[in-house]
Order: sequence, then C-alpha cells, then structure tokens
Amino acid sequence: GVRGLWQSPMLTCYIAYLRQSIQDFSLTQGNLLPYTPQELLKAHITLQRKPLLIGLQGYYSSFRYIHLANIDFLPRFYIIDGFIATRFLVKAYTIELRLEGNNLLNYPYALIVGYPMPGRWITLRTTIGFSF
Repeated sequence: GVRGLWQSPMLTCYIAYLRQSIQDFSLTQGNLLPYTPQELLKAHITLQRKPLLIGLQGYYSSFRYIHLANIDFLPRFYIIDGFIATRFLVKAYTIELRLEGNNLLNYPYALIVGYPMPGRWITLRTTIGFSF
C-alpha cells in the first residue's frame, strides 16, 4: 500500500491506497478469499479556519467475491462523508459541537450479502471536556 500526508496550519490532506490479493491454496488453486476487496482507497481533507473545522472524506472499495469459488460478487462502492465542527471554552470546560453527514450521496452498498449498510444519515454530536 501507499499513503501520503500533507499538512499546513490550516489544511490537512491524507490519501491511502491498498492493492491486495489474498488467495486460498488450502481448498482451491489460489482463488481469492471471500469478502476481501482487491483495492481500497481512502482520502480526506480537513480545513481549519477558526472557529470552524470542516472535513470531507472519500472511501472506495473494489468488488469482493462472496464465495470461495469466486463466482458471485458484491459490486464496488464509493462513500463520501463530511463534517463541520466548532470548539469553544466555557469556564474550565471545552465544548465541541459537530455536525456529521455519512454516506452523503446515499449510495446503496453492502459489505456482506443480505446486510445492506445504512443510507445517508446525519448526526449532531456534543463533547464536553474538563481541563484541570
């Protein structure tokens, strides 16, 4: 695999790529293992412009076979997530408010046959930290 990271005071960029071929020689003549994609790609970019933190993440997975015989497969998929957050102090407490969106394009996909992953969903998270 290959990965890279670039950072500046306001911007962070990250990318990781993995190409793999995991084969079974105990029961087959080298067929690929089920549920193991051959390619994975993950990338994210984060912008920090006080008081806001904004991020976008993309994820790609190639097809994956669902049987050791390598006959049927689950299709490839692309997922995009994003967030916007702010952090501030109230007395001795650090408070972070974060709005996250997952699978923003509402792409239908499954990691295991018969178990679809959720479509688009939005969460609001509040974190309160205490400093000594």
